[in-house]
Amino acid sequence: MDNSIYVLDNNVVLQITENRQVRIVAGRPMHCQVPGIEYALGKRAIQTTLEGATAIAVSFSGVLYIAESDEKKINRVRQVSTDGEITHLAGAPSECDCKNDANCDCYLTGDGYAKDARLNAPSSLVVSPDGTLYVADLGNIRIRAISRNRPPLASSGFHEVASPAAQELYIFDVNGTHQHTLSLVTGDYMYNFSYSNEGDVTAVTDGNGNTLRIRRDPNRMPVRLVAPDNQVIWITISTNGGLKTLTAQGQELTLFTYHGNSGLLATKSTQIGWTTFYDSVSETSGSRNDNPHLGKPTRPRLRGDLRRSAGKTPCNSSSETRSIINRKQSVHD
Repeated sequence: MDNSIYVLDNNVVLQITENRQVRIVAGRPMHCQVPGIEYALGKRAIQTTLEGATAIAVSFSGVLYIAESDEKKINRVRQVSTDGEITHLAGAPSECDCKNDANCDCYLTGDGYAKDARLNAPSSLVVSPDGTLYVADLGNIRIRAISRNRPPLASSGFHEVASPAAQELYIFDVNGTHQHTLSLVTGDYMYNFSYSNEGDVTAVTDGNGNTLRIRRDPNRMPVRLVAPDNQVIWITISTNGGLKTLTAQGQELTLFTYHGNSGLLATKSTQIGWTTFYDSVSETSGSRNDNPHLGKPTRPRLRGDLRRSAGKTPCNSSSETRSIINRKQSVHD
């Protein structure tokens, strides 16, 4: 959060920064329309027309939520990511007029996916510290809760996610933090993860008791790895959060470069002079010695991809699938 104020003004969302600068973050002013361009279908929030915007809310991570309703067929919530892309989050389009058609079913009983929910005149939004979005579904006299879709809690009180292909079972706590990796075949613990009070991974211990430790600087950035035999590998992280170099005993072991700020790996150079080139489109590559050394695009990051990623519970990150929970309120609440 940067102490900005967000204002909804006639289907346009304005951001007023701390130094009193104003900019549009979502919506297209009516006088800025260009004939021939369908703004309602765009992905950039500043080039997308909002329809009957009624409320906004901003999460602690900077995601902007916008409720829209014409009280008829459009009743939805869209979200604007921190990089300015707008996507549909909740509310299915209605085939009838919720306001004027008495036979129009504008509410779907029970919980389910947010995009399939039938809203009716969403009027207010609020985001809780854990990221849950609450929607005042005025026409249905309910408060709807939208949260990330997670696996159900097991009897142990943990989330369990199985990978039959890898024959592994991943255990996450109620906050979605990866705690253990077990073998599906034997049930033995393969990896145990330890964290700091700030939630940064500090150690990974395998089933034989070998521990890899991660040391960090005062800014919580990882600076070195301590292997079980006490060998120290120094690391540097690039400005976009990608792993940049690995160094041991004063010698640079590996150097990574990336395609711009995409996080996609461009090259990997080793101490013996090999450079592998990564092409995110054709997946073809070459080396300095003209010997093929094929590589595929990847996003190596220490924080999220330490072995099989010590981190949060997987939740369909590509499509941001979320579930919606109904919380019925009386008309007097």
